[in-house]
Amino acid sequence: ENIMLREAFVYRNEKYSRDIYNVMKNIEKEYLNGDKFSDSLIKGYMQQLLSIVYRTENKYKNTRHQNKYVKTALDILEEDFTSEITLSSLAQKFEVSPEHFSRIFKKETGLGFNEYLSLLRLKKAETLLKKNENLSISEVAFSCGFNDSNYFCEKFKKVYGTSPLKFRKSYKLKLDRPNN
Repeated sequence: ENIMLREAFVYRNEKYSRDIYNVMKNIEKEYLNGDKFSDSLIKGYMQQLLSIVYRTENKYKNTRHQNKYVKTALDILEEDFTSEITLSSLAQKFEVSPEHFSRIFKKETGLGFNEYLSLLRLKKAETLLKKNENLSISEVAFSCGFNDSNYFCEKFKKVYGTSPLKFRKSYKLKLDRPNN
């Protein structure tokens, strides 16, 4: 199963993403507070977080129909996400109209084709930023199918809330801390 779809479902569903964000902020607040009640509260918030995730997983599973075109398209995108693949080229491959393919793709994934492809590329970029600090930000962008590193940085910041460079540095700091 494509993990991007589950992540995209939460990303696209404002209620779930807002709920998850709020619980995470409460966990952070209690972690920073650090009084005698914090551990118990954090455990409670973690249970709440797991409940939200479980519910989104069930809701996500109930929305999926596994259309054969979309399933094949997702496999193609996963294998060839760096190429100049378009909705029109896939629609032509499946011998359906771009409008029809766009509708069924959005119905199945919860995302428009370009939005899905962009999130997939960003997810791949996240992995490269974490695992290969020798690559420049531009190299990461181009390795993930972005033709413009400025556009990549803009999209990355919009989704992750920080620049790719700051993301990489904060990830490295987490790894370098003892007890992590």
